[in-house]
This record gives sequence, structure tokens and C-alpha cells, in this order.
Amino acid sequence: MLSLLAGIADRLSRRGSNQAYRNEIIGKAMAFKMRHIVDRFRHQEEVSEFQALELERELKRYLAMCALHPRITFPMDGLVDKLWHVFLAHTADYRRFCDGVAGRMIDHWPAGGANGRSVRPADHATFIRIYKDLFGVLPAAHIWPFMEDLRDRQRRGSDHSAASADGCSGSAHHHFRDGGGDNAGTSGCGGGGGD
Repeated sequence: MLSLLAGIADRLSRRGSNQAYRNEIIGKAMAFKMRHIVDRFRHQEEVSEFQALELERELKRYLAMCALHPRITFPMDGLVDKLWHVFLAHTADYRRFCDGVAGRMIDHWPAGGANGRSVRPADHATFIRIYKDLFGVLPAAHIWPFMEDLRDRQRRGSDHSAASADGCSGSAHHHFRDGGGDNAGTSGCGGGGGD
């Protein structure tokens, strides 16, 4: 019990140094070994090794975002979601990842599922803003389908709310939501990783 409390106190003290804490969480996520999971996914979905490794990177980034912003709903879609399902099937590995990166389980909810909330266009905008803040680039359209939808809308000029990264809209199959954590002040503006 004492070690649990010490771990929580240590995590909270590191949050005071936002950038160091963010880097630590992202580093832990990216360093997690999951080659056997990626190989299984690769053969199951018949994707190239390069594509599978790219999707692994994106899933780890996504889960790091979830760890840093537990009260924000992020959209999940496409092959990254399928890789997440394979990861979830490896329960012990997934639990170890979550404990090491987030200090708790990162739940996977179907859109409109158990938490009763569907992904909204604002969720896409928040995802894009935080992703760019954390990783220095926009999410790749060939990996995140809603980014391609945004690009198409911009080309057509048919959806003015999607005219910038801050107005992205689209559909997603799944999203993350975790009501736990102590981040009641999380604004979702991308500047407060590990609030």
C-alpha cells in the first residue's frame, strides 16, 4: 500500500514539470515491446511490415494521448483501431502497457456504447490539436481516415466547419473515454499534457 501511495505521489510531482512528464509518458509508450502483437496483426490484416510498424507507432501515440488526457474523448478509426483490438486480445500485455504508461487501464468504448456518447466533430479537432502539440506534426491522412475526410471537405469547400484543423469533422468507429484520473482541469487545448 505504501509503495502504491509513493508511486502516486511521484507521478503527481512529475506532473508539475509538464514537458518532462509528457516526454516520460510518450517515451514509455514508444519503448513498449509488442512485436508479437504487430506480427499477428500483420498476418491477420495482410499489411506490409512497414505499414504495420507505422500503425504500431500511431497506436502508441494515441494511447499516450489517452494517458496524458484521461477526460478527453479521442476518435479512433481504421487500421489503428484494428491493431488496438489485437492488442486488447493480448490482455496481459495490454494491462502491462496501460499500467506502465497510464497507471490504469485505458478503456476501449464503441461509439455510442457503454459510456453513452458518440464522437463529435469537436473531438476530431481536439485530437488533431493535441496530436500536433505532442508530436510536432499533423496526424497522417493515410492512417487516420477522418483526416482524409477533412482534406476532401477542404478541397470541395463544402463544409466550412472543417476548413481548418480546428474544425475537423467526420465519423469514427470507436473512441476512448476514461472517467478516472485527477485531471478535472483538463481543457483539451493541447497545452496541458498531464495537467
